[in-house]
Amino acid sequence: DLVRKRWLENDFFGTTFSMNYKTAETDLMIGGAANRYLGNHFAEVVWTPYFKPINNRYYDNIGNKEDVSLYTKASHDITGKLNIFADLQYRMVFYQANSVKFSDVNDTFRFFNPKAGLNYQFNNKNSFYGYFGIANKEPRRDDYENGSINPERLFDYELGWKYNTSNVKVSANAFYMKYKNQLVMTGALNDVGSPIFTNSGDSYRLGLELESTINLGSKFVLQPNVTVSQNENQDFNFQRDGILQNLGNTAIAYSPNIVLGNRFTFLPIKNFQ
Repeated sequence: DLVRKRWLENDFFGTTFSMNYKTAETDLMIGGAANRYLGNHFAEVVWTPYFKPINNRYYDNIGNKEDVSLYTKASHDITGKLNIFADLQYRMVFYQANSVKFSDVNDTFRFFNPKAGLNYQFNNKNSFYGYFGIANKEPRRDDYENGSINPERLFDYELGWKYNTSNVKVSANAFYMKYKNQLVMTGALNDVGSPIFTNSGDSYRLGLELESTINLGSKFVLQPNVTVSQNENQDFNFQRDGILQNLGNTAIAYSPNIVLGNRFTFLPIKNFQ
């Protein structure tokens, strides 16, 4: 029997910068960021039933990350009704970590994250938009501890419609999110109760989101929303009892196929709701 304390001592610092050029038709921004995160992970034994520890620190590890990014964003109004935009980001991550569970890590990740889209204002009530983007995310220190060392890559496709009047606002967004090595929760927890993630190989999220605001006279407002989606790992390989098994297509944990919500607002008098 023993009592132990596990500590984190973290420092984060950095800078961001941007330059903006704007006209009636064009909005251009160039910018970036550079920051550093220093994470010290250590633990001490503070009590045992037999003796009081003296040299009681039994591990002293790090999880340090430098993050540097540059981006260019631009949007341009072509006809008054059609607007296009693009966002190009280059990001570098320098990661150093060690642990009692894995050997020293000294990794460098280089990510190119492009995004582009368009918005068409059909009339004063209806507008339509389309979007495509690629995003990348590096594994965390906890992921290294659990053997998930590959960065996650997302290809995101979206199409949407917005309807806007004085009493009713509706938005619909259809999405297809294709992942490579998505870091998904397995359902298991580690020894301090945090969820364990694993690289799932190929996976996707396909669905439709609906949101609305409905004014029922001057006193009542309804804001219902619903998301219907299919979220699956494809040909998911998992090590169980020391044997690597192909589980086929499995549902992504903590990703329900239907999410429903509604907000009801009552405004009895002015300035009170």
